[in-house]
Amino acid sequence: MPYFKFPDPGLVKAWTNIRAGETRRGEQIALAGADWQETLDAGRTPVALIGIPEDIGVRANFGAAGADTAWEPFLKAFLNVQDSDILPGDRMLLLGHFDFSSFGRTPDVEVLRQQVAQIDEAVAPVVQAVIREGILPVIIGGGHNNAYPNIKGAAAALGTAINVVNLDAHSDYRIAEGRHSGNGFRYAHLENCMDRYAVTGLHRNYNSQSVINELKQHKNIHFSWSESVLVKHTDTFGQLLDQAFAFVKSKPCGIELDLDCLEGVLSSAATPSGWPVAAARRYLHRAVTE
Repeated sequence: MPYFKFPDPGLVKAWTNIRAGETRRGEQIALAGADWQETLDAGRTPVALIGIPEDIGVRANFGAAGADTAWEPFLKAFLNVQDSDILPGDRMLLLGHFDFSSFGRTPDVEVLRQQVAQIDEAVAPVVQAVIREGILPVIIGGGHNNAYPNIKGAAAALGTAINVVNLDAHSDYRIAEGRHSGNGFRYAHLENCMDRYAVTGLHRNYNSQSVINELKQHKNIHFSWSESVLVKHTDTFGQLLDQAFAFVKSKPCGIELDLDCLEGVLSSAATPSGWPVAAARRYLHRAVTE
């Protein structure tokens, strides 16, 4: 697999804080190796964890750099979560992460967009292989440009376009001007990888009028505004989730969460006014129990 690195057992051990009388997830989680495709086992490890630590797509969208730094602190925290029968570590596979550091740090937007297309080509086959074996990939970015290869890989594995629900401040439905973090869902529609798209809790000041007009006219897109809950109080968060999940329930569904919709959370487009972290937890819980 190009650009892919399997987990280092020594590093996983070093990052896991051992404590007598307790078991941490890092002590239990399965680690993939070079023979990963032969050892994929949905019965033993139905969830695979994949990192895509890059900010190339964000910079190609004129955004703030830094999304490439999220994977390592996430993994350190994740490995030290208490292991229990609620979410046992031995039912998970740490597949590894992509490493696109060889691409360098060019400021040229056109080159960055070409690099994002290369990232797409590297990521999609891995997602496809995992889903084809009946395993659920949990993917940590990186930029939201990776929504597109994730959708593409899922659709290829399932042999059909999938639906997607997304909790996000932005629609990420900008024009197809070259790949970046702001148009992944546009490309997924154009290439018939995605059928229905429900984007929940948009922020009015972060979406252009031209895109809003398109969202209104597209029969396979449903959207809602965060302001209807947080400002106007005409809806509840639960109502927004009801609408979104009802819209996408007809097919297998991808679940997206963009951190820039969460208030005070560090991201490439951080906001001082948005959903609390508890809302993201509620959204994800609803997604897996729907």
